[in-house]
Amino acid sequence: MKNFLHALPRLLFLTTILGSVLPPLAFGQEYASRVASSSQRRPRHLSVTFESKSLKEILFSLENVYHVSFNYDDDVLRDAYLKENFVWNKNEKLERILDRLLVNFQMSYKRIDKSNFLILSKRGEDSTESSKGVVSPTVGSNFQQTYLTQRLNEPMASTRTTIDFTVSGVITSDDGETLPGVNILLKGTSKGTTSDANGRYTLILPDAEGVLVFSFIGYTTREEAIGNRSTIDIKMTADTKTLSEVIVVGYGSQENKDVTGAVGAINGTKLATSAVPSVDQALQGRMSGVYVTTNSGEPGGGLSMRVRGMGGLGVSEPLYVIDGVIITYNASSSYGYKETANNPLATLNMADIESISVLKDASASAIYGARAGNGVVIITTKRGKSGAPRLSYEGYYGVQTVAKTLDVMDASEYASYSNDARTAAGLGTNLKFANPASLGKGTDWQDAIFRSAPIQNHQLSLSGGSDNSQYYISAGYMKQDGIITGSSFSRYSLRLNLDNKVTSWLKIGNSLTLSRSFNQSLTNNNGDRYAGIVAQALRRSPTLGIRNADGSWVGPDNSDLAYVGVINNPVMLATLNNEPNERLRALENFNVEIKLHKNLTFQTNLGVDYVLTNYNRFKPTFVEGALSNNKPEATSTKSTLSNLLAENTLAYKNTFNAKHKLEVLGGYTAQLSTSDVVSALSFFQLTNDLTTIDAGSPNPDRQASGSKSQTSYVSLLGRVNYAFADKYLLTANIRRDGSSVFTSQNKYGIFPSFSAGWRISEETFMKATPISNLKLRASWGQVGIDGSLGIGTEYATIGSGYKYNFGGKVVNGMTANRVPNTSLKWETVTQTDIGIDLGLLDNRLNFTADYFIKNYGDMITDKRMPIYAGMVSDAYYTNPISQPINSANVQNKGLELALNYQNRTMGGFSYSVEANMTTFSNKVISLTDDIIAGSTGNSDPGFLTRTTQGRSIGEFYGYVTDGIFHNQAEVDAANALDGQPTLYYQSSGTAPGDIKYKDLDGDNRITDKDRTYLGSPIPNFAYGFSTNLEYKGFSLNMLFQGVHGNKIVNVNRYILESSTDGENKGTAMVGRWTDANPNSNFPRAISTDPNNNDRASDRFIENGAYLRLKNIQLGYTLPGNVAERMHLSNIKVYLSAQNLWTITKYSGYNPDIGAQTQNNTSYGIDNTVYPNSVTFLGGINIGL
Repeated sequence: MKNFLHALPRLLFLTTILGSVLPPLAFGQEYASRVASSSQRRPRHLSVTFESKSLKEILFSLENVYHVSFNYDDDVLRDAYLKENFVWNKNEKLERILDRLLVNFQMSYKRIDKSNFLILSKRGEDSTESSKGVVSPTVGSNFQQTYLTQRLNEPMASTRTTIDFTVSGVITSDDGETLPGVNILLKGTSKGTTSDANGRYTLILPDAEGVLVFSFIGYTTREEAIGNRSTIDIKMTADTKTLSEVIVVGYGSQENKDVTGAVGAINGTKLATSAVPSVDQALQGRMSGVYVTTNSGEPGGGLSMRVRGMGGLGVSEPLYVIDGVIITYNASSSYGYKETANNPLATLNMADIESISVLKDASASAIYGARAGNGVVIITTKRGKSGAPRLSYEGYYGVQTVAKTLDVMDASEYASYSNDARTAAGLGTNLKFANPASLGKGTDWQDAIFRSAPIQNHQLSLSGGSDNSQYYISAGYMKQDGIITGSSFSRYSLRLNLDNKVTSWLKIGNSLTLSRSFNQSLTNNNGDRYAGIVAQALRRSPTLGIRNADGSWVGPDNSDLAYVGVINNPVMLATLNNEPNERLRALENFNVEIKLHKNLTFQTNLGVDYVLTNYNRFKPTFVEGALSNNKPEATSTKSTLSNLLAENTLAYKNTFNAKHKLEVLGGYTAQLSTSDVVSALSFFQLTNDLTTIDAGSPNPDRQASGSKSQTSYVSLLGRVNYAFADKYLLTANIRRDGSSVFTSQNKYGIFPSFSAGWRISEETFMKATPISNLKLRASWGQVGIDGSLGIGTEYATIGSGYKYNFGGKVVNGMTANRVPNTSLKWETVTQTDIGIDLGLLDNRLNFTADYFIKNYGDMITDKRMPIYAGMVSDAYYTNPISQPINSANVQNKGLELALNYQNRTMGGFSYSVEANMTTFSNKVISLTDDIIAGSTGNSDPGFLTRTTQGRSIGEFYGYVTDGIFHNQAEVDAANALDGQPTLYYQSSGTAPGDIKYKDLDGDNRITDKDRTYLGSPIPNFAYGFSTNLEYKGFSLNMLFQGVHGNKIVNVNRYILESSTDGENKGTAMVGRWTDANPNSNFPRAISTDPNNNDRASDRFIENGAYLRLKNIQLGYTLPGNVAERMHLSNIKVYLSAQNLWTITKYSGYNPDIGAQTQNNTSYGIDNTVYPNSVTFLGGINIGL
């Protein structure tokens, strides 16, 4: 029943889709027209009777009332009089009045735009184009007649629009089919129209000059000079993935046909089909070589993005470049990117994004040098275009629900389990549990914390400009409440992009983003499986309620604690949660471009990225039975991240002898990043309403700390692109980086790359083949990684707070606490890539394949110093310190495949299909010391991963289970294996119902030496595929994505399938081992767990493969003539759903698991993270 209830919203959504599709399909254009016309506003006036019977005078009166203008030939209307006075009501729709009025004269009308009408006189069938020297166009499918367009004399009113020229024609596709709904616009103006159901159009123009722009989704935009022609028929060409598509690369752009490196690109239109708050979420499943996983389903939560596999041994996020500004946050920056619910890309407004390029190989990314080892993501925002102002609105509203809940015991089941566990351990039972059946179902804590949460987004943009000046202005608001009470994310954004051509040789541009994002976060205590809200909901006893009758919180009394544990009320924790995190961001890039010569251009960019973070947390006092907090605590942290960037480049472009194409780029850049953090802490605020630092008790209970750091870069860069006859392509890049994070011995690094391409399809012998495009590519290059270096690693430091025995008295002292390493240097990534691009059927079918080998050298690890060296990290000399050294090498290999096909069939149906897949192979080539990681924040399972030479990064490590001891005879037989009666196979407390582990080293005992590698969180391959279907204004988009071959540690099961009591269990433990159920696969219940059944083992490791319908969107775009009647240029409505269903064998909340701390050695651990949600929403896009 519970699964049906969770599936019910999805069934309702699909029903809604059918309900929205069937009426338009049944009634067609008439349905759309009625819906549109019903919303038209009408003026509220009384009926009017006119004494005059003149048609001209009546039209003049209508003009004044409805604020429109009628255009006609005076010769036609000169003798147009009614026999009787015409009566009309000002509440009446204008079109209806015209229909009643003009029928008396055998005339009709055509609406040119929102305020201009053309009065047409009816002609016989023998009318010709030569009549009165004008064209006789067909006016819309509704008229079903041919009218003769008349010339106009002087207008009757000063507001009348003078029309001097009419142009018409028929628009067809390249296969001869007529195209309805094509947009026709007079370039540089807002004057335009759309083609009717028969592909015909008519446009009234001020003169016979100018350029018409024809645009239609799925076809290449075409411009056609009017040239005094009254008839212009147009054939549109299908817009397949053309070779002339421009792709943004580092410090410039290239046509797709000229690219020799591995670059993935996606435009903002595709991204807009996914209603998500951040860029990285929208990229999931859309691009080969880009692997995106979720760190948290919390609003604004962080994600992990890996370009071509797991990079380093720590954080390996790519370098982000936004509108030319290099973003410098990392795992240790004040931006807090390592935190679970903290995503810096969430400050960007998705609707502002024009395109995203991912530089995947060294040839493409080497231009960014020492910071490009993990790939580069270039984000370009929208800019204005010449023409009349374009005002648009985009918005959606939806509801989110938890995608899945876990099955846990109810109150009676838990009471029975507790009695068994305590009895098996020889402990007393809870008297309240004497009759478990009487307790009923109790509290379902998951239902108590999860909720249906709204999500909404609104964007208003204005763009336009002249040939010399363009602008793009936008304002956005996004609000997402979390599916758990107490969590939320909101964002305000403002963008101003300007481009100005001052003279023929000088251009000035500006890109400015201002944003404010606000999180209410529910932390899980840095990965502790006990502390998070979700963990508390799973663990909390269902025998306890939520609130008492007086509204106070229910909690265990002192007699309950031994049986239900010290587990706080999760609803109380979520309700009292007060952890706001505000970010104010200003991102600015000012650029000046000077054309020194027709082939030589100088450009300077000044970039600023300033982030102010205000983080506050207040832990209030509370009482819930025997549990309480009497010590309130306030924390406040203010941090700033200031990033200043100056870049100067000189670009030369020329073509020699029509065959030699040369592009040369040289540049100098400097960057300074400053991080400043101040934090304060106080206790004992008087009330829970006083949450500030100064409201706490004075010294010594107030504490303060702070830090400041700076990093700087000075770089030289260069690139040469050469093409011969558009067939043979060469590219060379080089960058020399100097950085403050490098030691004095290794202050500078040089990063070169080379690539070549051969466009075989341009060879003469290929002309007769069906191949439209065939290009071979190869590249080699080196890039760097400096994010793990830290600051000042070549210097020894002295720390305070150490204890020393001075004359028998313990005193505070200072001592050295870091060993310098003057030879430490950046990590170097050497990458080789071989690729092929293939286009068939006039490039309607495109295929791309890349094989890459990516070697990470001189990787930084921590070398633990011996304790006898006397250098420790704590005051009591128990924890030794580590020294960073270059000691490891890792290799990634993989194959990237991408396929897309798009076509348009007879009848106006168009479709496209895209698919991508990436294989991953990761191996540690050399490593001095094993890296042990993957902590769950407690001592029960311990550390879950180990990285060692010869295996992949972060493999799970533990014991291998061998079933369950079903009876005492099996236990005795295992203990007798070594022939020593005083030694035990596992432990002295092992008994029937306990987990049995495999003896891997053959010594007939289970020890630490029997632990082994249990699987990798790195998938064998990741994939995605999408479809886009369009028919007569309707569109259906679907995106699927998934992974295969990876493992996940389900830490939830450490809670739900533990043998101990004091916390709730999953329903699987209802079928646990008992004397009456000796064949169960689930261990017995025993409070003390003497066998340590919860130790890290393959018992908790699951298959992480899944296939997910990530996004589905059904939309309808109103016909152009309907939108025009509503005084709009376009309008689209849509319904959408995200994470609608998932196919997986994983039993946890969500198989899409990344790394909560962004560390590769802790990947794939589901540490009771915030679950993901299913989202249903409706949206509208309006153009004015």
